Parts: sequence; structure tokens; C-alpha cells
Amino acid sequence: MSEPKVMDALLDFFDEKKKKQKKKVNDLLQIVTKLERYQKKLEKELSSETKKRKIKQLESELKVVKQKCAKAHKLLKSL
Repeated sequence: MSEPKVMDALLDFFDEKKKKQKKKVNDLLQIVTKLERYQKKLEKELSSETKKRKIKQLESELKVVKQKCAKAHKLLKSL
């Protein structure tokens, strides 16, 4: 093989390799983007669930406080 043909063959080989690597990088970027979107969605859901749990906790605390107030009113009336 003459030197220019060898150079062309090497350039083609590395160019093809570069294209494959670029495609892999693009594929990985798409996957990362999808995962980031999914992560944000999960974080929103978690935040929502946390709020629901906090509301339930506050409701149960309110119920306890109401019961204690009712007992206190009964004690006051009995005095």
C-alpha cells in the first residue's frame, strides 16, 4: 500500500471510531436526561407524600389536643 492510501485508511478508521463514540455519548446523554426527569418526578411525588404524612400527623395531634381541651373543660365545669 502506498503511504497516502494508508493515511486515508487510518483517517477513515479513526473517523468511524469517533462517530461511534459520539453516538454512544449522545445515547448516554439521552439516558441521563430521562433519568433526571424521572428523578424530578419522584422528588415531587415524595414531597407530596411527605406533605400528606405531615397533614395526617398534624390532624392526629389536633385530635389529641381537642381531647385534652374537652377534658380540661369537663374538669373546669366540675369545679
